[in-house]
Amino acid sequence: MKHAVKHSARYVKQYVKQQKALAAKQSGDSGNKRGNVVRRRSSMSGALVKDMLRMWVRNWKRFLSITFITTLGVAILVGIHAGCLDMFAATNRFYNAQGLYDIQAMSTLGMTDDDISALKGVQGVEDVQAERSATIYATIDGTQKTVTMSEIGTNGMNRPYLLDGTMPKSSGQIAVTRKFIKDSG
Repeated sequence: MKHAVKHSARYVKQYVKQQKALAAKQSGDSGNKRGNVVRRRSSMSGALVKDMLRMWVRNWKRFLSITFITTLGVAILVGIHAGCLDMFAATNRFYNAQGLYDIQAMSTLGMTDDDISALKGVQGVEDVQAERSATIYATIDGTQKTVTMSEIGTNGMNRPYLLDGTMPKSSGQIAVTRKFIKDSG
């Protein structure tokens, strides 16, 4: 414990001496016999630089492996980021091509023409398309299935993506999903 106290006292004396020299330098009295030339030490001592170089020379394999792992991690994150941007752009192109809507307003009692006109009058709404849908219960192969029939709008919004065939053009025609074809046989 005494050694620590002596060491601390020596440190305090050295600190006070440095502060006095700094104050003298700031007041103009440098106490330097060689004139106003003051040498400045670099921020790293030579021993520290030598120690650092020795560490790199001894542990070059560890250094290279850490560098490689870091480079690999950065490459993976950059790839994920680029992939996400591409997916967002492709999704946006698909949504725009199909004219998908942003918001769907539904009513259990149905909507009147006045309701549709009121929705068109809302600020920021570009277009409104009224559609009708009905839920039908059908028996397919002895099993009762629920089928939802939706009217396809005429304003070009929310167009289905066709895999085969054409869109219905006259009454008596219908477009169905692959799942319905598979389930109904």
